[in-house]
Amino acid sequence: MESYASGTVPLRRSVITIPIDIRISALENTLNQQLEGVMYEDNDLRDGDRMMIKATKADRIKVRMEGQQFFFSLPASLWVKYDAGITVVEASGKIAMDINTTYSVKPDWSIATQTQISGHRWLQKPVLKVVGVNLPVGLLADLVLQNTKRRITRAIDQAVSQNFRAGRYRSANLGYAFSTVTGFSGIWGLASG
Repeated sequence: MESYASGTVPLRRSVITIPIDIRISALENTLNQQLEGVMYEDNDLRDGDRMMIKATKADRIKVRMEGQQFFFSLPASLWVKYDAGITVVEASGKIAMDINTTYSVKPDWSIATQTQISGHRWLQKPVLKVVGVNLPVGLLADLVLQNTKRRITRAIDQAVSQNFRAGRYRSANLGYAFSTVTGFSGIWGLASG
């Protein structure tokens, strides 16, 4: 008579590596379309900061990828009018905002992103139009970054999600993986549903 040992077999996690094609140029195009023109504008000299500020996208956003991170460079032109008390001065300059996004693939194959502005560098330092008055340069960049951060990071997270959908690779790759192992077609029906 035939007999089998009773007991449970411990479950082990399997890892399947799936290559995913990410088109950086498509991501750049989407971001450049979403973040156009004026990113921030304060038109009131009398709102407590004695400044009027306008920040506009100055050039195309550049994207690069390393590991599970995207790095963005967003050039912005800045214009400020400052009430110095005895006179009103104007200045303009240009910065590049350094932005990074970390992504991960969730169990449901959707993408989770976390984007932050990590800093900035001056491409063209502000030039005052009235000699002898110092405009707080650091304050100018900090105000622009603080007021544009939410809009920029939300647009980047949305663009990454639109251009990087791991779920579309799930069916094709897992279907192939399970079809090569005899007897798993029933389980694949459950896993892919």
